Formats: sequence, C-alpha cells, structure tokens
Amino acid sequence: MQSLWTAAILGLFVCGAGAMPSPLIHLPFAVPGEAPSWAIWEGNPIRVAGPVGEALAFDGGDDRLMFTPRAVAAMSQLAQGTIAFWFRFEDVLSRQAILPLFYLGMPEEGGEHNLMVIEVGHSQPGNRKLYVTWVEGNRVVLCYDTGFQLEPGRWYHF
Repeated sequence: MQSLWTAAILGLFVCGAGAMPSPLIHLPFAVPGEAPSWAIWEGNPIRVAGPVGEALAFDGGDDRLMFTPRAVAAMSQLAQGTIAFWFRFEDVLSRQAILPLFYLGMPEEGGEHNLMVIEVGHSQPGNRKLYVTWVEGNRVVLCYDTGFQLEPGRWYHF
C-alpha cells in the first residue's frame, strides 16, 4: 500500500520559555514490539529516508504514532510549548477533503470538543493549504492556513 504521508520524527521535545536549546522533556517513541515509552506506533509504518535521517511512512489507513497517557499527562502540565516536525504527502486530496498530520484531543466524537489539529486541506477536495485549528469548549479559538498550496512529494518543516 502506498504511503499517503510521511513524517520525520527525530524525537518529540517540549521546551520551556527561554530555555533554548536544551529541552525540558524529550519524548522518544517505541517501535512495534518494544515497551511503550512516550509515544507508540500503531499499524505498520515503515522506515524511509527523511530530510534529516530516517522518517516513518504511513499508509493513510491504520498507521499512526500515538502519545501514551504518560506523555499526555506531562504535556498537560506545561503552560506553553512548541510542536515541530517534518512532513511530506502524496496528493490524495482530489479523493478526500483533508489529510490530518497531527491531532491532539478527544479520542472519540461524543462530548465537548477540545482539540488541536494540523492538516493539509480543509473541507474542499483539491485544497492543499496547511491548516492549524484549535477548538476549546466546542468553539473554534484559532484557525489559520499557510495562504498557499503545498506541493505533494516535497518536504516541509512545521
């Protein structure tokens, strides 16, 4: 199966204000078959060459990298933080409206919506802008886009 998107994950870092460059928390991930650490793989992502070292290629179906409860608890204690990652994608946006890259929030549909999502596309097939949306208490607090169409197959750093 072809990869719909690829993300290069060198480690997940949470840094304090003015504490550059040393991280407060380094969140490494476990590969399938290893004991869970801060993040675990689901499905069968494969390792591929990335812009800096290796990357993971996801099939767009059941492959994902998930934060463990331990990681979510650590991140929820922070007053602020930064999310950074490399990604590239294949152009499937003529067949579907969005291509999620990062999601942090509710595990299911029911209940009050509190989430953050980073995705390529936004409600209209063919739209290849990068969007960041933040929802608190069922209300969209922030929604912005890159203002330009991304190119499939090209590496981008968020």
